[in-house]
Formats: sequence, C-alpha cells, structure tokens
Amino acid sequence: MKRLFLVLVIFISFPRSAVAFDLQSRLIEHTLSNGMKWLIVQRRTAPVFSGAVIVRVGGADETTGKTGLAHMFEHMAFKGSRLISKPNEVWEVMLRNGAVGLNAFTNKDMTVYHASLPANRFALWSFVASQMISDLTYRDFDIERSVVAEERRSSAENDPDGRLIEELLQTAYVDGVYRWSTIGLKEDIVGLTVDDARAFHRQHYGAANMIGVVVGDVDVSTVITNVEKHFGSIPAGSRTRNPLPGTTAGGIQRRVKINAEPAVIMAFHKPTYPDPRQAVFDVLTTLLCDGQSSRLVRRLVVEERLARDISCAEHFPGERLPNLFLVWIEPNHRKSMAAIEQIVTEELERLKHDPITDDELRTVVTKATSDLMYLLDDNMDLAVELGRYEAVAGGWRFLAQYPKRLQRVTAADLKKVSEPFFVDANRVIVERTR
Repeated sequence: MKRLFLVLVIFISFPRSAVAFDLQSRLIEHTLSNGMKWLIVQRRTAPVFSGAVIVRVGGADETTGKTGLAHMFEHMAFKGSRLISKPNEVWEVMLRNGAVGLNAFTNKDMTVYHASLPANRFALWSFVASQMISDLTYRDFDIERSVVAEERRSSAENDPDGRLIEELLQTAYVDGVYRWSTIGLKEDIVGLTVDDARAFHRQHYGAANMIGVVVGDVDVSTVITNVEKHFGSIPAGSRTRNPLPGTTAGGIQRRVKINAEPAVIMAFHKPTYPDPRQAVFDVLTTLLCDGQSSRLVRRLVVEERLARDISCAEHFPGERLPNLFLVWIEPNHRKSMAAIEQIVTEELERLKHDPITDDELRTVVTKATSDLMYLLDDNMDLAVELGRYEAVAGGWRFLAQYPKRLQRVTAADLKKVSEPFFVDANRVIVERTR
C-alpha cells in the first residue's frame, strides 16, 4: 500500500559518490515588499529548474458548511486570468514551452502549485504562476464544482480506503477541522458558490501567506527581478493562523462493513512541530514499518504471515495541528484481525520495556537518513519540501537541521515517547470488514 504521508526531507541530493552539500550555506532568501518569501537554490546539474508556490491554506482553514473549498482553487487556477483568457491557455502555453509536472495539490495544511521547465523559461513560469494564484476569473466554476463532487465519489464514497479514512477521522475527532477529509463533505461541495470562493481567496491568498521556491539551474538576480515584477503587486494580506485543535477521542474500537478486502487502522494521537519528539516518531516509523526487516513487517508479514502489507504514517491528516500516528494493516485472507491487533500491541509495548539495542537503532537511523537523502535527488521534491517546512514546520532551517535531530534520537527517547502515547486511552482502532 502506498505511504499516506509526505516523508520528511533532509538533504538536497545523495549521489552515490558525493556528500550532500550544506543547505544552509547554499539557500538564498529574498522577501518581497508585500511579505512573500522566496527560497532559491542553485543546482547546475542540468539546464532546468523547478518552481513551486506554496499557499499556507488547506482543508484545516475551512469552516463547517464550506468544506472542500480550499481544494477548489486547484481547479480554478488552471482556468486562466484576465491576461490568460483563452480556454486551456495555461496548459497550452506551459506545455508548449517544455513544462513537465505542471499541477497543483491541496492537503489539510497548504495548497501547492508547481512545474518544471527549461532554465531559459523562468520569466514565463513566474508570470503564469503569479496569474494562477492572484487574478482568478472563476471561469466554469459550476463545471469544476461538479468535477470535484465526482472526485469525492471516486476517492471517498466508492473507494474502500477513502471510506475507511473518513471513518477514522470521524472516530478520532469529536469536532474540529481534522474531522473531515480535504476533498470535503458531499453536501458542502454541491453548495459552494463563486462568492464563497472569492471571500476565501481574499482571506487566505495574500502574499504574506505565500512562499515561492526555485531549485535548479537559475541565475539568482534573474529570479529576483522576475518575482519582484510578477508577484510584487499581490496584496500583502496576512499569514493564516492555525485553527484551534479539535476535541479528540480515544479508547475506541469501531467496525465498518464495506464490500472490500478487510483492513485495520490503529491510530494514536500525538503532537506536531515544533515538538522535538517529532523526530522520534520518524524513527519509530522506520523501526516498525519500513522494509522487510522492520519489526511489524517482519513479524506480521514474514514470520506469522497474518498480513500482506503494513505501513505507518507519523503525521496524519496534517502537520499544523496535533495529529495521528497510524499503523495500517491489510490482513491475509481470512486471518484473524484480533491476532494482528494483539501483535501490534505487543510490539508497541515492547518499546516501553525492552530497549532497542545500539546496533538496531544505528541501523534504523541510517536507513531513515539514507532514504530521505535519496528522495531529494529531484529538484521538484526539494522545492516542495522546502516550502512545506517554511509553511508548517517553523521554517526551512528546521529541514536543514533535521539530520542532527534524527541522529540524536536515543533508545531512551523511544521509550519516553512510547509510554504516554502508545496506550489504549490514546488509541482509536477502525476495522474494515465485509
């Protein structure tokens, strides 16, 4: 099963014959007069660049009755502006000029608009990207609202995993913005209006709530000149404040009948950034779920053959508020769900009473670090992750310092985190049964 989270990123690249360079010494910051911050990293490996604009607004910034509104802007952004006025012109212009990875995504924390282009097309990208986020025409709003409603049907209502996730959120949260998924609720989506969208845009799409990131073969002065020209006139607005955390529930086990293969999610409430224990949860994810030698995979999949797949997520459904540590298990045919849950519980209890050896801890930290370094061998991955850290984790420097945070995790830290968080009163179990 695919991972349910964006893994943390700590290096720019990890080529086999080189050491990743120092991010803090290579990244250039530039802040426009309207408050929009730009992060620029030169990489001369190929004559291309990746650009991303991160707006610190997502499903967590919606209100009851208007869920799914943040996601609508992915669709509206590609409908053009007053200056990009022809149908499909955004797509046609960008693709004709060599754009790849032209897209956008929304989660509970942020909305990201991104593309990669040849290095000599930076001026074009900065113009088009600025138009996509600042000068929307809301063309075909009703059509796109229907498209989003269909997305909800396919990703939540008719998808067994999506339905299980929604059951989890509604079980783990009594109220608050984490109670609904980013796609929104069906009854809310169909009622969204252009006026709702305009008000949401005025509130959240100010320059002070945006981060621009450019990674690749670019000239810094050219980048600054173009972003000043194209983004500098966006109204400043203000930085979106985090909503209040919702009321959480624990000590609950729920079974949901869905015509699909069985699955179970065991979820534990936990803190988020800048809590220093986040690095410990990252190490726990690798220790428990990452690869054949990880504890839960080895025991449930390899040895006992009770499950066919296991994954962990350490900050679901978002990162701006306290969130959930998940263990997702897909049992083998007709295997006992109770036996699986018992083994997971045993392995989590083991963390409290049987300290990890120095050798195993060293192996786990090394694996976590190398996995993350390999991941960032791509300009776009680096651009998005830099923006994500700047938007939700207290700044991009937190990213640059993350290797040391991982390496400082001790066996005692694993015990200290496991004792208060991996307990029945803090746990929600949601099972999917036929």
